[in-house]
Amino acid sequence: MSHTQSKKTSYTLRGLSSSSETEITEGSSSVALGRAADCDVVLSGRNISRRHCKFFIDQIGNLIVQDLNSHNGTYVDGERIIRSILHTGSRIRIGDSEFEIATPQPPKTAASDPASPAVLEGAELVKEANTVSLPYLNAMSSDEYIDSLGIPSLRDEPGNDQRLTQLGRYIRHFAGLFEISQTLQREQDQDELLSQVMSLLLGITGGNLAYVALRDDSLALVPRAVVHADRPSPNAEEDGFELSKAVTDYVMQQRCGVIISDTLADARFSTSESLHSGALRSLIAVPILVGQRVLGLIAACNDAGIGSYTEIHLDLLCVVASMVGPALQNIELAQQREDHIAQLQAAQQELINAQAQLIQSEKMAAIGRLSSGIMHEVKNHLSPLMLADMVASNYPEDADAQEMSELVLEARNRILELVDEIRRFARGDESTYQFHPSDLSTIAEKVARFVRCDVVFQQIDFLIEAEDQLIVDIDEDRIRQVLINLLRNAAEATSDSPQVRLRVRQRGDLACIEVEDNGKGIPTEIGEKIFESLFTTKGDNGIGLGLEISRRIVHAHGGSLTFSSKPGQTIFTISLPVSQA
Repeated sequence: MSHTQSKKTSYTLRGLSSSSETEITEGSSSVALGRAADCDVVLSGRNISRRHCKFFIDQIGNLIVQDLNSHNGTYVDGERIIRSILHTGSRIRIGDSEFEIATPQPPKTAASDPASPAVLEGAELVKEANTVSLPYLNAMSSDEYIDSLGIPSLRDEPGNDQRLTQLGRYIRHFAGLFEISQTLQREQDQDELLSQVMSLLLGITGGNLAYVALRDDSLALVPRAVVHADRPSPNAEEDGFELSKAVTDYVMQQRCGVIISDTLADARFSTSESLHSGALRSLIAVPILVGQRVLGLIAACNDAGIGSYTEIHLDLLCVVASMVGPALQNIELAQQREDHIAQLQAAQQELINAQAQLIQSEKMAAIGRLSSGIMHEVKNHLSPLMLADMVASNYPEDADAQEMSELVLEARNRILELVDEIRRFARGDESTYQFHPSDLSTIAEKVARFVRCDVVFQQIDFLIEAEDQLIVDIDEDRIRQVLINLLRNAAEATSDSPQVRLRVRQRGDLACIEVEDNGKGIPTEIGEKIFESLFTTKGDNGIGLGLEISRRIVHAHGGSLTFSSKPGQTIFTISLPVSQA
């Protein structure tokens, strides 16, 4: 006896806007499409839901597409569907994406070739055991699962055994609760969780509408998820849904479920205009309880007729509410925990910042006290330098004596100004400025002459380029202080073939002074900190105040101090407004 292996039903989902194809085979799990990363086919587009729809093959080999309560719907051959049987050539539209159903062509074999009839003689078709696939609820919806077991539908059709129909209803409810339980464990976003649970509840109980309302901070009930059977609802606020005050008051005050078989005939709600004004005839509602706390309520509505809901549906709704309550509380507690952690982290960061500021203040106070003492000592030791003024007076015709005297006096003043500036900066005192129209080119040349006396500049190639008559309103001594600091930094940054350039030129309505060196450059991570107080890369040779003080002086002149750097070139630029006079 020859055996022929049973062939599984298979379809191909072919993208019309791309070359992608997905095979759907009998016995395999469903194929989900949507924007979520865990979907089998991930689609892009704002009009596509996270889990938009799914494809699967039922027990008799039909290819089914089911919409997963998407916002913009699933269309088959131009018509919007909730669930539909597909055929070869069917076209499915999801947002802007279109797909076509194709049947794969099986390979041609000798057994299927009519030219080889001898192979078929005496053959028996045997379905091997390993091709039998049992339904698995984790991979199927509850409806698919129940249908696969052959359990009757929820409808009391003529000829159905009443007990079997009742048993089928209980089993469907159990399978639905399993799906809801999975959703409660999987979803961490409260709104998404409630929306999915209401969609599943509507599928289990039937009807037109299912909704959940929760208490806000003021204990008022607010609709949080409203799901319609015939149309998608983006959210409860946009839906325009209004709660029935009579029903909500009854459920919340009595803390018990209610079943209304006929809204027009129920004496408990005979005065409720909001309930009678709608088309709904049957309603069930239960409170969401967690201990003694009432979080809100869950309800399902139906306009199909009187008695659409029974005690079985009310029991089911009570179980769902008892599952949803702790799940909502867990999400709330998790959110509170995250908020507390964020608050603790923010408080810790504030503490760290305050500690850093305290340390910074202590350092600045120490520098202020030290500089005050230094100022007194420096003045005493610099007094002999005032003799340079006497030398200049005694030798008025000696150019060298005049120049040397001027440099000595300038150095003395520079030392006193520097110590005094550090003292004011450390104490936070406001500096006073004396602004006068001055020629930047002349100032640059004087500074260049001054720094050339420094032993560091005697070992480098120092060049100066200055335009004539570039007048700005400045405090000349303060700008000279900034220039000397920048030139000293540039000279110390050079390495092989050291070179420093000082350029003075006009750019539009700005006068610019550029100090350029050919050193290694300033790394990015250091460049972000060089203007911070007490930050230095010179170790014991610096205190980290030079650039910060220089920037403050330039800003006081209405200008800016910036820099650009790359390996082999660093340029610091002082930009000052040109004098309108």
